[in-house]
Amino acid sequence: MFLLPATGCVINGMECYSPEYNLQNCPHRVAAARELGIPIELAGVTSLDDGTLQGGLNILGVPVGDHAYEQHRLQAKSDKVASAIDATISLLRSVNTPALAALAYTLQSRADYWLQLASSPEIVLPMATQIDAALLRAVSAPQCEIALLITDSLVLRRIRLPARHKGLGLRQRTALAPRAWAASFIGAAESFIHEGAVKHGFFVGLTDLFGDGAFAKDGHRFATFLQSDVPYARALERACGGERSRLGLDNWDPAMPLPKGPLSTPVDMAGIREEGGQSLHLQHAICEQAVTGGEVRCEAA
Repeated sequence: MFLLPATGCVINGMECYSPEYNLQNCPHRVAAARELGIPIELAGVTSLDDGTLQGGLNILGVPVGDHAYEQHRLQAKSDKVASAIDATISLLRSVNTPALAALAYTLQSRADYWLQLASSPEIVLPMATQIDAALLRAVSAPQCEIALLITDSLVLRRIRLPARHKGLGLRQRTALAPRAWAASFIGAAESFIHEGAVKHGFFVGLTDLFGDGAFAKDGHRFATFLQSDVPYARALERACGGERSRLGLDNWDPAMPLPKGPLSTPVDMAGIREEGGQSLHLQHAICEQAVTGGEVRCEAA
């Protein structure tokens, strides 16, 4: 109502959500709705199983809320992406090259936004698994020459390698999920708090959580954050720690030089560049080290 004179916009209704406070009978919600003269509803979806409200809302297209709500929304998005892959390949079934080009350059990345921005890498694993299956169905179409070889594990690994490593370039989304999430979270965290007089953060209320000067030059980065009990700290440990473990970096022979790459640094210093400072193109760097350190070994096989 107050926006009308300034913008010409009218608000006809609002939604609200809280992960901790029960808003069903909240007097503040009722009073605000009465004062504004608009309905203020509880945000979320109603479960078809028991009729309970799964609270949450979409922020820039990303579901944020109760675990069940996030799963519900992500499943709907996953179904839509998998359906688009199946439909597109079906339309291009008579010609291999356009079908594979569409698969490689447009369809396979349609869910990457949610892999990066979901509340944890684990909650998007069902989505990543469904999309991986749809990608394999597309590659296994009868018109594709490699259809008969798709069951061979070595061929499958080759299909999922980047083209720069002599692969087909159809990246495995279940493998990408923790890497994309970690890179996105690290990049966001670096902008949360002030970096001395050099850069102002946009979420300075989190300074105590990360520690003053965490991301300044020679700062302690995530050391203080990982000592907290917030779920995102554990998610970062699982995402980065899991990749380090898979590459054998946790038990690396001290007599051998560490391979170059962001995964070679401990989790508490995740994302730092060799020359110090903040990370650039971190997701690409993480994926490249993961590929050269593990997935590309199939070439030697």
